[in-house]
Amino acid sequence: AARRGDARIRVLFILNSLCVGGAEKHVVSLINRLDRSLFSVSLIYLKRQEDLLGQLDPEGCPNGLECMDVARGVDRRAIARLARHIDEREVDVVVCTNMYALLYGWLARVKARRRPKMVEIYHTTDVGSRKEHLSMFLYKPLVRVSDLLVYVCRNQAEKWRAGGMRARREAVIYNGIDTQRFTDVWSAQDKREVRESHGFSPDDYVVGLCAVLRPEKAHGDLVAAAALLAQRGIKLKCLLIGDGPERARVQAQVRDSGLAGQVAITGFLQDVRPVIAAC
Repeated sequence: AARRGDARIRVLFILNSLCVGGAEKHVVSLINRLDRSLFSVSLIYLKRQEDLLGQLDPEGCPNGLECMDVARGVDRRAIARLARHIDEREVDVVVCTNMYALLYGWLARVKARRRPKMVEIYHTTDVGSRKEHLSMFLYKPLVRVSDLLVYVCRNQAEKWRAGGMRARREAVIYNGIDTQRFTDVWSAQDKREVRESHGFSPDDYVVGLCAVLRPEKAHGDLVAAAALLAQRGIKLKCLLIGDGPERARVQAQVRDSGLAGQVAITGFLQDVRPVIAAC
């Protein structure tokens, strides 16, 4: 830093993509809020999914913002570009979110002349497919030689530690909620209009679930609960806030359970707050 004449720490964030997801939103929020007198940030995302690009502060990445256009697997050209970025931008710390990004971060670090600190932020508790399970045999050694592994809750940390995952240093940092941003400031009329747009009345009891439609989010459990209540004469309405690969399966479950008109799916939204407030 003294040689550069700039006391700021240069941090490179690596993401799989800027798709809609909790881990991705976490990184965007972090970049937008970092103290720019202490940190100079760059962001590289591997795949060209850019749903959250518009939420990134244009001044948040003064040290660079790039997409590597990785199609799949290990792209040698992308690794070479990452390595050049580390050297040319004099990166001090590489922060990787989840394991695929960590793989690229480590391969680029090996190829680069500089040796920045390596940080892995891990959001996952359960890996689903057999391929993901096998991939962990590759990822665990990379975690072991990383300088810091950050978990997002203690139960997650305990599970992975019991499974033999270790780093040189570990920490638990819980995901934060901006309570001011999520304060309910919507009027009764605002909420009525949101409800009506999804086919619900002001008097309906509406339970919301705000998450990407993936298996681990368990949207099917909420639909099953609504079906059990319907059998008892209790009409629960469900508002599924988001979209994702499980949408077709959830819609089929809604139809087969006779809950048409009682469950609505919003699709992806740039601002979920008014819809949450309507539940």
